[in-house]
Amino acid sequence: MDAYQIGDTISLIREEYPHYTPMDFKLFFKMAKKGYFGQIYGRMDGEVIMQWLRKYDTHRDTAAQDISINEAKLLENAKKAEDGAVSYEEYLTLQKEKARRGDLLAAEAILNAETNKSLFKQKTSPQNERKQVIRGNIYEK
Repeated sequence: MDAYQIGDTISLIREEYPHYTPMDFKLFFKMAKKGYFGQIYGRMDGEVIMQWLRKYDTHRDTAAQDISINEAKLLENAKKAEDGAVSYEEYLTLQKEKARRGDLLAAEAILNAETNKSLFKQKTSPQNERKQVIRGNIYEK
């Protein structure tokens, strides 16, 4: 690449990725050197660099989403811990442990939960004939 091509490539990069920090470019070039974006076949020009930057951008976005999701889960778990709230599965696990230790109310709660679960499965089972009412008319499903 000559000086003009380098300047043109830099302008394109600044235009497409104005939000990138120097650390982004440092990581990008480090990953490019390690071959994360493909091999160099005797050709290094603006088009190759822009293709690599698109791949890096996808990688960067995915990493940011993963971090955001993990932070949201941590926040959700922290709120649960503050509230003393538990999920339904956690509730059943706690009830089973109490029933195992002889708590009759916990055993009854588990029995009710299992009965409700089996009733729900029967209602939503595809083998069961269900009817749907739309504007006063009954349709077989």
